[in-house]
Parts: sequence; structure tokens; C-alpha cells
Amino acid sequence: MPVQKGLTLVGLLSISFVVSIIYLFRGSHAGFGFENDDPNINWPVKEPGHEWTKHVVVAKMSYEDRFSSWLETGDLHGAIPKVYIADDPSAPLSVPANKGHEAMVYLTYLIDHYDALPDVAVFMHAHQNSWHQDGLLEYDALEMLKRLSPEAVTREGYRNLRCEWNPGCPAWIHPKAFQYADSPRPEEPGVADAWAQLFPSTPVPDIIAQPCCGQFALSKQRMLSIPKARYQVFRDWLLKTDLGDDISGRVFEYLWAYIFTAKPVFCPDMRKCYCDGYGVCFLDDKSFDHWFKLRWEWQQLEKQLRDWKIVAAGKVSSDRAGTLPAAEIKELEKTVPLTGLGQQLADEMNELQRQMDEKRLAAIAAGDDPAVRAKVAGRKWKEGDGF
Repeated sequence: MPVQKGLTLVGLLSISFVVSIIYLFRGSHAGFGFENDDPNINWPVKEPGHEWTKHVVVAKMSYEDRFSSWLETGDLHGAIPKVYIADDPSAPLSVPANKGHEAMVYLTYLIDHYDALPDVAVFMHAHQNSWHQDGLLEYDALEMLKRLSPEAVTREGYRNLRCEWNPGCPAWIHPKAFQYADSPRPEEPGVADAWAQLFPSTPVPDIIAQPCCGQFALSKQRMLSIPKARYQVFRDWLLKTDLGDDISGRVFEYLWAYIFTAKPVFCPDMRKCYCDGYGVCFLDDKSFDHWFKLRWEWQQLEKQLRDWKIVAAGKVSSDRAGTLPAAEIKELEKTVPLTGLGQQLADEMNELQRQMDEKRLAAIAAGDDPAVRAKVAGRKWKEGDGF
């Protein structure tokens, strides 16, 4: 009889172990803590006036100090910086290995802070100014932090910090369409292999998409909706994969949305994203599209002016203006005086910039009204609801 009891206990432990492994490695999000197994519910937002706790989690290399001074001198609007130095094991915050670009930092933060998470965590790169940030936010990380709505992050759980679709949407990664040698994007085959390993019971989707570039915000509820052990599984995969550092990081860039929303394609409406997420509210699609038309025209003039300066400096003929090294082009842009056509192009750019600034400020003024944000986003709102 004692032997039978021992076997029963061993059997139960074995079953428990198997269930645990299945739980951690299955592709389904069911049971990951999402209420009603739906990761896209609108979590209750804090009462108006709530003092939000926020962390800004930054992936940084030791040589990037000149790009990241904004984290020390800028107004982070109440967010506590958590700056991980990926290539310095002796740094106050570091990672097990410098692999996977920002993904290793983000996963390490989630593991290390799992029992002490803020209301909202914002995951970002170290550069303050980059095209990775959105144009209506002046490509500025500080402007993005200033305008990011913690209420919107809490409602949605996961929010890609980039509203603009290009690159990444509407259909960026086709993991089943290409062989390694044929893929137009080097991360595409890597995504297919990673999906099979990380979500083995979920078929690889035909399309995986979200706006680039590996920057997003999470609510505390959404971070806790995934077990800590699951984050450890993801990080272990990064540590062990044979994929190159750049490719493994790019793989996670396009998996974050699925991990936190269960959606392989996550391409929110751009106008709603800007309005509800940042309070930059164009009241209709026509006015929103017009701003981007103005920006496109400005960018074309900028290219023409850059080429004009190169030719005016006597460096190359007009048909080879864009072939100079980037550093030399940048220096010429500072030193060549504006005359004739160059001055005309600059004047046209200034006028377009004036119009863009005017329309942007009007959109921000509209977004100061929480009722406007709710209307543009298509969600219910009543007096006193706040943002």
C-alpha cells in the first residue's frame, strides 16, 4: 500500500510538471491572466486626478551617452528612468548578455520588476530625436512622453508608441511566403522559426504586422497578465538562439503586439492613435490627411534644397548630388549660403512648416478636451470621465 501511495504522488507530480510546461509554451493566450480570455478588454481607468506611477525603460549602449542626456536633463513628466546599459555588465542596470538589441533589456526589466511594476511602463530607445518617433510629435522622445496618455495605455493595455504605419503596416512580415534566400526582409524567416518555437501550438500566421520600431507602453495589468515564467522563456530563447543580434531583436520587434494583444496584425487607425493616445486630435480624416500631404511636400523640397547645396558647392553635378557621404552632405547644408533657387526652396519650406505648425497646434488644442478624444476614438464618454 505505501508503494501505491508513492506512485500516486509521483504520478501527480509528473502530470503537474507536464501541465506547467504546456502552459508556458503553448501558443494560446488563454489563461495568461486576460479577463475572460480577451486581452483587448478596456481595463478600468483610474479616477481623474490619480497620480500615475510610470517607468521609462531605456535600452542603451555605453557609447550612446551623447544621444541620451535627455534622460538626465529633460522633463520626463513623472516617469522614473530605468536605463539599462546592455554592453556594460557592471552598470547598475544591465542584462545577462548583449543579445537581441532592446528586446533583452525589455524582458529583463519585466522579469526583474515583476513584483514592483508601476501603473504604466514605457519602453524606448536611447535617442531623443529619431524618425522612429512620430512626425506630429516632432520626432522627439520628450514630446512623446509629455503627451502620452496613461489613461489610454491603461484602457488598451498595450500601445505601440508609433502611430504612423510606415514601416510595418498593413502587411509587413510574410513568414510563410519566402525561403531564406528569397526573403526581401532578413528577419522574415527568423520570425517564422521563432514563432514555431515560442508558440508551438499556434499556426504561423500568413501576415505579422505592426508599426515599427520596438517602442511601446504597457499597463501594469497587461504586464501582469503574462506569468513571469513566460517572460523568462522568451529571454532564454534570446540567450540561446543562433540568430544574429540584429535579427533576433527584429524578430521581437514584430512579436510584441502578439505577445500582449494576441493579434498578429496590430495596425490601429492613425488618427485615433494620435488623438486618444497623445491628444493630437484632427477632427476628420480630410484635415488629418492634409497635414501629411504638407509634410510630404516639405520633404520633397528638403531633398531638392540639399541637392542644390551640394551642386552649388561645386562638389558634383546635379545628377550625382545624392551620392556624397552623409557626413559631407550634412556639413555642406550648414555652410553653403542661400541664393536664387536655394533661397526660393527654403522660403517654400518655411511656409509649409508654418502651415504644419499651425494645424498641429490646433489639433493639440482640440485634444485638450477629453470629450473630443473620446469622440474621435469612438468610445463612450460622459461628463467627469476625464481622459
